[in-house]
Amino acid sequence: MIYLELFLSFFQIGLFSIGGGYAAMPLIQQQVVDAHAWLTMTQFADVMTIAEMTPGPIAINSATFVGIQIAGIPGAIIATLGCICPSCVIVMLLAYLYYRFRGLNMVQGILAGLRPAVVAMIASAGLSLIVLSFYGQRSMPADWSGIRYGSVIIFGIGLFVLRKWKINPVYVMGGAGVMGVILTMTGCGLIATQPDSSAVLSEERKQDGNRLMMTFLDTGKSDCIVIELEDCVIVNDTADADDYELISDFLDEKQITTIDYMILSHFDKDHIGSAAMLLTNYDVNCVIMPDYEETSLYYEALVQALEQSDAQQLWLYDDYSFTASGAEIVVSAANETEYKDDNNYSLITTVTYGENRFLLMGDAMKKRTGEFLETVLAEEHYDLIKMPHHGDYYKKLEDLIACVRPDAAVLTVGQERDRLEEETVLLLQKYGCRIYDTIDGNVNVESDGANISVTQG
Repeated sequence: MIYLELFLSFFQIGLFSIGGGYAAMPLIQQQVVDAHAWLTMTQFADVMTIAEMTPGPIAINSATFVGIQIAGIPGAIIATLGCICPSCVIVMLLAYLYYRFRGLNMVQGILAGLRPAVVAMIASAGLSLIVLSFYGQRSMPADWSGIRYGSVIIFGIGLFVLRKWKINPVYVMGGAGVMGVILTMTGCGLIATQPDSSAVLSEERKQDGNRLMMTFLDTGKSDCIVIELEDCVIVNDTADADDYELISDFLDEKQITTIDYMILSHFDKDHIGSAAMLLTNYDVNCVIMPDYEETSLYYEALVQALEQSDAQQLWLYDDYSFTASGAEIVVSAANETEYKDDNNYSLITTVTYGENRFLLMGDAMKKRTGEFLETVLAEEHYDLIKMPHHGDYYKKLEDLIACVRPDAAVLTVGQERDRLEEETVLLLQKYGCRIYDTIDGNVNVESDGANISVTQG
């Protein structure tokens, strides 16, 4: 299946790369970064750099590099064939038609209309790479404080030399590489400083001492919850594939290099989208998942990453519990082996830290919620609940709230949802529950084992 995905993706790139290699860049980005999450934006920029430095067209070189990374030598061959097939056929056909009808006004009009569109495609990809190079992230930040001045200097010199003297781009890239080494060694801000990989615990968490930190990341209508304990990090769900940079930035800022437990509630793309990339780029000790299979690209990417990882795999068909740094975590598995709604496969996680309890409901719908209510876990009072399925309302929801009596509730929603579901909000207000959502930023929870505090942003 991955071979077919590679072939079709690069077939599309080859089919619509009108205008040459640079015009192919936004198409390659859309396929390998946005659509399939085979590369992060940083890796994409690296591939573009290597593809430009090596002989041959950018699109074909990129197909080869991506194919090797995803599926080895066979993947490289298949991706490359997919990229060149459309041009081989179309160029022969167009060459015949062009030399026969090139004098027609309609043909000239089509070509004239395509030229500005090609320029727009090149500019779009170029701007994305400029932001990534200058700021080390995919989107433009709110302020200029994080700009990498070394990158700006190299960009300015390179642009000036190319425009002024029309020098061979190979020499410019070689010189830029030398300048990059010099600026990095002198600490002039060319690249972001990476944490020492031996430091599993950040200084911030060491200073916090015996505390639990739980962060609901602002990933839109998707789930990613990072739980930090004194000597343990748990990631509950991994949001969408295009959220990887955000998750990675958060982990890197906290100097987290090892994920002790990755809990994937179920296999919808907004819960496992970044799992494969996290498994590839971080040390993950254990992955806990429900025991069912899914037919999706994201699930296949997860399975492949698990095969290449040393992480312990726990496919749950029964409840599983473990302790970490004074916290007791119980992962409740679904009762049945088949559901019409995949959301009902959701693992439901409870975290007990001292006197404080937290309930993470995944995307559990009516049937799965009913199963949970029949367990002893539902007999406890919870200080905070992560509402099931992004706060969607269903009839069992009132039974759940009445049973676990939460003091606070978190809804993982995004800007694309103009309002919280009114019935859910009214229900939570009826039971005196404080409501937090991720529309306006991360929701940060801190517990000392006796009290919890919740802040936004």
